[in-house]
Amino acid sequence: MIASDCLQKLKSIGEEKLLIDFESLNDADKKTLLKDIENLDLDVLKEQKRILRTRNDAQAQINFKPIKNPYQSPNQSFEDKGKELISKGLVGCLVVAGGQGTRLKFDHPKGLFPVTPVLKKSLFQLLSEKVLKASDQAKEKLPLAIMTSSINEEETKQFFKENRFFGMEEKDLDFFTQPNLPVLDNQGSLFLESKCKIAKAPDGNGSSLQALYKSCVFSKWKQRGIRYLLFILIDNPLADPFDKELVGMAAELKSDVTIKCVQRIDPDEKVGVFIQDQDKTKVVEYSEFPKNLYEAKVNGAFLFPYANISYFCFDLNFIESLANITLPMHLAFKSVPIYSREKEAIVISKEPFAWKFEKFIFDVLPYAKVDLLLEERKFCYSPLKNKEGNASLKTVQEDLMALDKIKIESVTETKAPDIQPFEVDPAFYYPTSELKKKWHKRSIPLKAYISARD
Repeated sequence: MIASDCLQKLKSIGEEKLLIDFESLNDADKKTLLKDIENLDLDVLKEQKRILRTRNDAQAQINFKPIKNPYQSPNQSFEDKGKELISKGLVGCLVVAGGQGTRLKFDHPKGLFPVTPVLKKSLFQLLSEKVLKASDQAKEKLPLAIMTSSINEEETKQFFKENRFFGMEEKDLDFFTQPNLPVLDNQGSLFLESKCKIAKAPDGNGSSLQALYKSCVFSKWKQRGIRYLLFILIDNPLADPFDKELVGMAAELKSDVTIKCVQRIDPDEKVGVFIQDQDKTKVVEYSEFPKNLYEAKVNGAFLFPYANISYFCFDLNFIESLANITLPMHLAFKSVPIYSREKEAIVISKEPFAWKFEKFIFDVLPYAKVDLLLEERKFCYSPLKNKEGNASLKTVQEDLMALDKIKIESVTETKAPDIQPFEVDPAFYYPTSELKKKWHKRSIPLKAYISARD
């Protein structure tokens, strides 16, 4: 698209200011900016502007009713069925890892953050080792897909390459990148994040299933015979990338989506909450939940007790059915990079000034047959979000150590040493018959790190 056509396109939406300094750019930067303008989807942008313009209007009416009686973990029938399906190579795992470690004061993809208490394995290494050990247990190479974003794609791929994919075979590991959406200022206008790029941001985890479908990964997995997809977040290191129970539940109940949830524990916890709206299971984000209902209790327990931890199992046929649906966009007021013409530099304000538009994965639930599985937090959920306090490295490592002890004690049937720090080989999470035989009734060494080869 030539400059005059781009100018006309911008004039049609009142955004021609983006080309004010166009003639001062070098040829490469001119080309980059024109390409950005050419790629603007005006229908999506108009919808973004409408959402921002009407954000204070009355919200759509939701029939808030509590979820009644989700299935309870553990469930041996689900576990056995899931084990069978995984061993047949019918299950893959999608990990959403598009974020940076900004709140951790870590200027890299969050998946690179060292998280384990002894060996300081990164989130990506811990994930990869779990996939390898689950493969050993299943006697089947299990596939992993990682969704990155434009802000961390290259560094993530390079990290895996430098570490030789942590022992995984390249054919079993795929990457794809989530889409971006324009960011708007408080007046609802576009702006530049550099002198030749329109400000954009990743569009949230809601687009992950459609992005997967459009990527080569989906067709590759279909040809491979994958039937179920486990969906987890990279910043929840307690999540099992090949959760037998959740997969088996999906198969036995013929669900489009099965979801692992946990009990809410704190009225200030920032989690989405499950509700029943007529005949549909839905999630309402904490920021959009009526405060009186979010905090409401009956007999000391939350009226809406079940928290969404973004831990799902999807039927691949259901993912295919989502190809052409349009998910809603949710607003988030943030501080983002902006190009200052006066300073001729990129600056980041300390205060929020711009609106990001995000899609949430739980907005696919109204299209699905959904079943919930309630599990204790200590087995499945400890998010890494903050530098200090709740959901920090300290709390995550405490929870990792506690679960490591549960896992090795389950294999050995002996008590783990009361030492800290403490860490075990992920093989104890996916014990083979050989490992069980080797470690059964064996005293656990008084060591900070226990290898399955000890």
